[in-house]
Amino acid sequence: RSVPGRLAVMMFLQYVGLGAWIVPLTRYLPAAPDRGGMGFVSTEVGAVYMTLAVGGLAAPFVVGLLADRWFATERVISGAHLTMAAILAAAARWCQAHSGPAADPAAAVGPLVGLMLLYSLGYQITLTLTNV
Repeated sequence: RSVPGRLAVMMFLQYVGLGAWIVPLTRYLPAAPDRGGMGFVSTEVGAVYMTLAVGGLAAPFVVGLLADRWFATERVISGAHLTMAAILAAAARWCQAHSGPAADPAAAVGPLVGLMLLYSLGYQITLTLTNV
């Protein structure tokens, strides 16, 4: 393939991962547990989405070490995406295990925020590298 074709595929994959969870979670997290949601209040939903900003603050420190000193940029991007896929799978399992009629949002929000923070750090790393 040509370089512009590879770049288009790379940028599509970069943004499709974010769109896969950012829109559905907006309705899923605050939905009542008896309707299949998590039952989070607005501050808990905000904490999940806040992880994108925190990841954006921390990513420049991490990306400089990884991509400039230790690994090729392509390896950092692919490794980060594989790790992010595993993190999203873990977050999905966590949400599935802590939703439903017996859901306890207070017990579910902390680990979910932690998982999404790890995902957001990886996302911001790959976003930086793909835009550079």
